[in-house]
Amino acid sequence: MTAATRPRVAVIGHIEWLTHGIGSMPAPGQITYLAEPFDEPAGGGGVSAAQVPKLGAECLFFTAVGSDATGEAAGRRLEAEGVTVRAARRDGPHTRAVSSVVRLGGDRAILVIGQAASARMEDSLPWEDLATCDAAC
Repeated sequence: MTAATRPRVAVIGHIEWLTHGIGSMPAPGQITYLAEPFDEPAGGGGVSAAQVPKLGAECLFFTAVGSDATGEAAGRRLEAEGVTVRAARRDGPHTRAVSSVVRLGGDRAILVIGQAASARMEDSLPWEDLATCDAAC
């Protein structure tokens, strides 16, 4: 690797479409509301992949997405952050989640809707690209 070449990092993991907000999760029988909600890709793999370009490296993200508009949005949003997304398609809706911060700077709770899906070796993805990476996680 020369000084002009960016390191290449592969991330293999899952991605969820997460709605964040300020509020609290309801107790049984209650309804609560989230203030200042916003959506973004999340999950261990999605969060890691989004950080790699910010550190000056190229990122290849191997994952799986649902066959709905949410799955498409998650991939597009990461690509807008400079991530190269290598996603297998799964039948059905993409995994979603809701994150509620109890108070500013406080604890949060996460409610996941559906099962997190990751790339699998049997997926038709360019796995040979892993050999071109300087690191993988």
